[in-house]
Amino acid sequence: MNLPMEDVCNVIVNYLFLYHHIDSAAKLTSTYFFSSLRGDKYICIVRPMKLIKRKECWTFTWIGWMGLLALGGLVLFLFLFTIHPFLAPTKPVDADILIVDNFLEDYGLKELSDEFRSKNYSLILSAGVRLPQGSPLAAEYKTSGELSAAILKKFGISEKAIVPIIPKPVERDRTFASALAVKNWLTQNNIQPRGINVFSFGPHSRRSWMLYKEAMGEEIPVGIIACENREYDPKRWWKTSSGVRTVLDETIAYIYAKLVFDPERVRTEIATE
Repeated sequence: MNLPMEDVCNVIVNYLFLYHHIDSAAKLTSTYFFSSLRGDKYICIVRPMKLIKRKECWTFTWIGWMGLLALGGLVLFLFLFTIHPFLAPTKPVDADILIVDNFLEDYGLKELSDEFRSKNYSLILSAGVRLPQGSPLAAEYKTSGELSAAILKKFGISEKAIVPIIPKPVERDRTFASALAVKNWLTQNNIQPRGINVFSFGPHSRRSWMLYKEAMGEEIPVGIIACENREYDPKRWWKTSSGVRTVLDETIAYIYAKLVFDPERVRTEIATE
């Protein structure tokens, strides 16, 4: 026998009130409510559950919004004018070894060769990632380090002063893999440098500096020399697509390296290959 919903509700509520289950009856009224009282019977009418409700909340006044906009403008101003110098520092140390960091343009390698001849360096270690498969130069050179070494020879650097370093292939964290390859080469050849300077490219320099210091440990001082990227004006990098893309990419990559990167994972990955 099928009873109307209204009759079922009336039976349940009358039972609860009859046996003094006032709390249970009150809970029931969150979905159903009583429209009237007729004698000793309560008439129950179905009401759908509410989906929205009125709630008081705090919000900004116009002065508060102006202050918030001013703060946002200040943060943007500081980011535009300070992020590039932060990502592309030049802080060399007293060193006898110069490191070529991954890909450098020809003008960057020319600056590196001038740096090598003007200071008391004994070696150039050319570390780099493997060249992309299908690259026109991949048949002749395995890594960007070998390619950089060949270009440095054309700039007049003695072949004896250049050592290409071939890191083990990894899917990510390639700069750190190159730094570990440099450290392993130094250890295998019993070389204890008084310091090394990493010659890197533009905003990539800050991250390379941090990763090389992690790889070398406290026993080897590590400096950084940032080669300027000539595709854009570093003081107005936001005016070109190349500058925006480079700075934002390197900012994200630096945050990843600072907060998420796990050096022990890379060391384990390289050791097990």
